[in-house]
Amino acid sequence: MSTTFDQKCTGIEVAEAFSKEIRGKTILVTGGTLGGLGAEFVKTIVKHSPKLVILTARTKANRAQTRGYRSMVTFFTYWIDETFDAIRQDTPEAPVRSLILDLSSLKDVRRAADEVNAYGVTIDILVHNAGVAGCPLDRTEDGFPLVLATNHIGPFLLTKLLLPKMRAEGRIPRIVFVASSAHKFVDTFRWDDPLYLKEDEYGPASYPDSKIPSYLFAPALVRRSGGGVHAYTVCPGIVYTQLQRYLAPEQKQKMGYPSVVRLHERGWESQDGNIPHRPRGYHIVCIEDLDNTGCGFPAESDYLFNALIAAFDLQLFDAPGAHISSACKIAPEDVAEHAKGLDLEERMWALSEGWIGGKFEL
Repeated sequence: MSTTFDQKCTGIEVAEAFSKEIRGKTILVTGGTLGGLGAEFVKTIVKHSPKLVILTARTKANRAQTRGYRSMVTFFTYWIDETFDAIRQDTPEAPVRSLILDLSSLKDVRRAADEVNAYGVTIDILVHNAGVAGCPLDRTEDGFPLVLATNHIGPFLLTKLLLPKMRAEGRIPRIVFVASSAHKFVDTFRWDDPLYLKEDEYGPASYPDSKIPSYLFAPALVRRSGGGVHAYTVCPGIVYTQLQRYLAPEQKQKMGYPSVVRLHERGWESQDGNIPHRPRGYHIVCIEDLDNTGCGFPAESDYLFNALIAAFDLQLFDAPGAHISSACKIAPEDVAEHAKGLDLEERMWALSEGWIGGKFEL
């Protein structure tokens, strides 16, 4: 089965095709970095009259207020006010609302969920976009590695806390997980020591490890809810955002990232000195040669097409739990064997319940 679209489609074109499905919906999107996929997703859909779009970020502090701090918490600060300025500059009447949320903190996830559940609206679509990649080992207040806490444990708890209201009165909500082909860079999930208690073994595999749970969580949500929740994973393809700041060069090469030489104040500079336009928020880390890929990247909104498909395409109603590839195809073959299957789904679910300190019943 395939979707209506192919990889030549742009995010803007897909959003226009789903304009009727976007209209009147309430959507919560995590990860509000300016220039990142979450912000671009919101910037694209607000043109089509959703009822409300809630965009999360760690803090309202602006870039100047956090400059100079080097802790991981401040280094991953998302400047939500800057993001909203950009969205409203493009769509002045955009129905957007900010939600301060630190997914790496179970306490803050619970606080934010209580806040959302007190809104006078019901969320139709939840897009788990926020993430961090390959950063040095930094433990959260709950004792989890920051990468795993942000990429899975926090989203697992947030989903649990929001779903009862989302499913009220027989509604069938959609949940979209922005996953990654990086999950194939490891042979299996680190079941024996997922929290890296053996700290000397922490390294580049932490990010691929943290993306495996999404592939197990989505189909488990569908199955455990008896089809009462539709969840999908999507792979956005190769896109430069702040996510890649700590990825090792060998990881970038495996993922197919074209190389760049250095970050420039106006963007990034190739070996021939060209400075193609890149939006603020894109931080490029040096690999080596530019290869034959050149400097021409698609617009950042072009990476949104499969997330938009997962969120709004009615044809997917008969394929809950599916994975949508960067080629806009329903592609179970793109999911590694160590990231699928009933036994692994249940094992990950039980492990995740232990991390959040309670059952997740559907």
